Amino acid sequence: MENNGYIKFYRKTFDNPVICKDADHLATWLYLLANATYKEYDSIFQNQRITLKPGQLITGRKKIAEKLRVNENKIQRICLPTYL
Repeated sequence: MENNGYIKFYRKTFDNPVICKDADHLATWLYLLANATYKEYDSIFQNQRITLKPGQLITGRKKIAEKLRVNENKIQRICLPTYL
């Protein structure tokens, strides 16, 4: 995957209380946004070839935690979906 280019970021994003709960939430969201594919991309995952569609990525909490220097447990809490 290419690691250049740009992403579109709306200023209104800062009004989102989930994304801007704290700096770690914002950093995690930006990491996911910046690393998601923008076009179809073939990749190998668990020895199988898969095609990622725009907006998808393969990562894990350990990799995100290491890259952002955030506690792995916090990354897990940030990324877990919340159901009401």
